[in-house]
Amino acid sequence: MDDATAGLTATLAPAAQRARRASGLDIAFIGTTEPGSPGRRLVISSLSGARSTALRGLRVPSGIGLGGRVLAVAHPVVVSDYAAAADITHDYDAIVVGHEGITSVAAVPITRNGRVHAVIYGGTRQGLMVGDRAVRALEVAARQIAAATPQPELPAQPDNRAALDELDRALALASGEMRTRLERVRALLEARPPASPSAPALTARERDVLRHVADGATNLEIAVAEGLRPETVKAYLRSAMHKLGAHTRAAACLHADRLGLLGPAPAHE
Repeated sequence: MDDATAGLTATLAPAAQRARRASGLDIAFIGTTEPGSPGRRLVISSLSGARSTALRGLRVPSGIGLGGRVLAVAHPVVVSDYAAAADITHDYDAIVVGHEGITSVAAVPITRNGRVHAVIYGGTRQGLMVGDRAVRALEVAARQIAAATPQPELPAQPDNRAALDELDRALALASGEMRTRLERVRALLEARPPASPSAPALTARERDVLRHVADGATNLEIAVAEGLRPETVKAYLRSAMHKLGAHTRAAACLHADRLGLLGPAPAHE
């Protein structure tokens, strides 16, 4: 188990219960990445409000089910009708729907150092939907859990300068496939992190609207605060969600915050 995941495990016992209470949902549960597979597979552990033990110990690979999708995309996902959702696989319907009676569910990643180390879920029963306020409560819980996790010490990086210099000389003489291979070796030695995706170009109004949403304001409250019509607020919000690739208001806020787009308020454009 990596250090970040081990630290998370120690904080989970009361976390699911607090998240369920704060969100007002029927059930909350948390899965951590399996030892030896950070970011590739979850193991469901702490549960609050469960009707059975069927979820406990469930292994969820990346891309499979709701939690697996969150592992793959690293941002919150909400499904209003779990049994009929077209954007997730249905490998776990017998447990989620059959044993637990869950109808609507949200899942939020718990990240440290840019990696998903756990996922917190919250669900409702009897046809009720997981609303934006409940999703925000799960996001707050995810941030609290991550903040309570001990920060692992990063290993010292070896000095590869001499090897890189030698490779640069070899690259100057190489061509074709050999040059391509040497460039790959150089990239490995240099340990360059993958390029981060560029942040979408949100307008100042779109950022303002997202800041209000992050604070829990309704569209009407935002309209009054910004001197806009509610329909205009909705238009700005739809545009921001589209640019961010988010399907809910809460997911748009979280994604924008991660990209550093919700900093000090800029002048209106």
